[in-house]
Amino acid sequence: LFLRIVSAVLSVMTLVLIGTALAKMALYIDKFGLTVKRLLSSWLMVVIALIFVFIIIRCFVKRFRLFAASTVAVVLMCGLLVMSDYNSFIANYNVDRYISGETEEIDLKALVNADTSAVPAIAKLMEYCQENGKIDSYGYTRLNCKLLDEKKHLDKQNEIFSFSFPSERAKNAIEEFYAKYPLETTAP
Repeated sequence: LFLRIVSAVLSVMTLVLIGTALAKMALYIDKFGLTVKRLLSSWLMVVIALIFVFIIIRCFVKRFRLFAASTVAVVLMCGLLVMSDYNSFIANYNVDRYISGETEEIDLKALVNADTSAVPAIAKLMEYCQENGKIDSYGYTRLNCKLLDEKKHLDKQNEIFSFSFPSERAKNAIEEFYAKYPLETTAP
């Protein structure tokens, strides 16, 4: 009984540390925006917290299958991560925060270096720049070049084996943007 109580107390203390780390990460994301590394480290902290919750349950319920529950939780969390389009989520999160005025800067380097799933967020940001007279900025020029490069890349992919939902969303976003602002189709 003593060992189970000590294990439970240590697990609770670990959960407090994980909660503190998640709170600090939330503050950091709020201040500087979301990145892949910040999202993945937060995801990992949640997975570890789940395992420690299972350890606490195991301390008091002898029939609880700790290894099986932990394995199922890790597999489900990995499946959730793999099935989610987290690059698109990150780009949309950062662009939405910039457009809403929650932050005054946006990490253009991260957007320009992002993969195809970030293209709809880039098109949304460029539309915002068009509507608010910010097309003379260096960042807008970089975003325009990114869209044109992605357009060229996506136009080359006509095979059925290269189809993906992110690339289709990117094609649609590029077409909608350049249909609305046709003068921006040439790279500066």
